[in-house]
Order: sequence, then C-alpha cells, then structure tokens
Amino acid sequence: MARRPIPEVSSRGRLINFIKAHQDRLQLEAAGSNTQIQFNDGGVFGASSNLTFEGSILNCTASVGIEVGAGGVHIGGDDGVTLFEVLPVGSSGLASFAIVETDVGFSTNTPKIHLDVNHGHLDWLSSDTGGGESVVFGSGTTVAGKLYYLNSSGVWTETDADAVASGATQLLGIALGTDPATHGMLLRGFFQMTTYLQGTWTAGAPIYISTTAANGDLTAPSATGDFVRVIGYCGAGTTNMIYFNPDGTYIEIS
Repeated sequence: MARRPIPEVSSRGRLINFIKAHQDRLQLEAAGSNTQIQFNDGGVFGASSNLTFEGSILNCTASVGIEVGAGGVHIGGDDGVTLFEVLPVGSSGLASFAIVETDVGFSTNTPKIHLDVNHGHLDWLSSDTGGGESVVFGSGTTVAGKLYYLNSSGVWTETDADAVASGATQLLGIALGTDPATHGMLLRGFFQMTTYLQGTWTAGAPIYISTTAANGDLTAPSATGDFVRVIGYCGAGTTNMIYFNPDGTYIEIS
C-alpha cells in the first residue's frame, strides 16, 4: 500500500483520534525491550540494551558506561573500573576521580578534605619511572632516573655531595627522560629509583644526595667538605620505590 501524507489536523482531539485510527501505519509500536530508550533507526523506532532509563537512572553502557541517577553520576570503562563519579555524601567504593559535594577525591570517593589524593601501592611503577609534581623548564641532556640540580645558567646538572655548589642549595629534580624541556623533571612525588640508588633500600629510611654523581644514597656522606641533604624517603612494599621530597636545608661537614 502506498503511503499517503498525513493531513493537517486542526485540533488536539482530532489528532488523538487520527493517531488511534492509523497507529499501525504511523509505526508507533515501541522497539526493543522494556526500559530501552527509543531512537530513530532508519526511519523507524530503534532501541538498544546499552541505552536504558529505569525510573530515575539513565544508563549508557558500551565501551564507556554512563549512569546518572539519585546515586550520582558514574562514568566507567568497559573493564568495569569507575573512572569518574559525582556522589552524594555517604557513598562507598573506589573511583579514579570523585566529587562529593565540595570535596574532590583521587582514587577515593570518601574525601575527608577539599582535595584528598590516594596514591595507592605504587607497585605498577617500572624501573626509573615515577610521577608527581614535574616541570619542563631548564635545559641540558639528562638520563631518566638520575638526580640533578638546576644551575645558575638554567641547566640541569648532575648532583655530587662532594661539593656544596653541586646540589646543596639548589632546586633538585629527578630526570623523567633525556630532555628536560620535553620529558620533564620530577620536583616532588614518587619514583622507582632502581638504577641510581646507592646502598640497601630499607622501608622508611632517609635518602641523601650521594657522593656518586647523580645518585641517591642510603648512607649519609661523611668526609670533610661533603654536604648532607635529605632528598626523600624509602617507601614500603615495593623495593626501590621512594617518596622524593628534597629538604630545603643541608649540613656541610668540616
């Protein structure tokens, strides 16, 4: 049967009567299953189990799932891990990023202060890598994992506890690659200091600038003319993982 154009309907009542009389021709029968949202699929109603509305919750579940409802806003990957949440107070679980009223949590959805960061076990860091607060200023050629200070010419230079001028008072950084302006320098954070750490890693122990150039050391320098400056502490659970947080003071041995 050839389709005829729908005539102009002048009143609401006549429109309702017309729809009832011609429902089969107007193709108003819903597609899919209960709760599935209807959409235009080539001129007819279509539906998908990946797009549903259940009373107060809108679900979008594909490679990235989006859920909006009284329980908050949840965005997760297809591996089931929650990536982002905006939650009401009292929610439980773990999200990569969560906003709870005025508080923000990273890897926690129960932030206790306005910014609450949980770095976790850090057992996924590979040798001579890390992260935290980093910058891409300064010049020079670096080696990932080595310890440097920023000299007065703006060049990242290898530290050496044999001389005060080589890292006692200057800004310190661990190289994240070969080019400070591209790969960056870690100023504070967590680092898997595998190659350039002298001594035996011990959980909780302080780490010093070493008399071995560009290294950290579990033993404080002790010779006359050396300087002692703490650059961080050993972590726990993962060998050679350190918290890099250089002290602003130093002691020169006389």
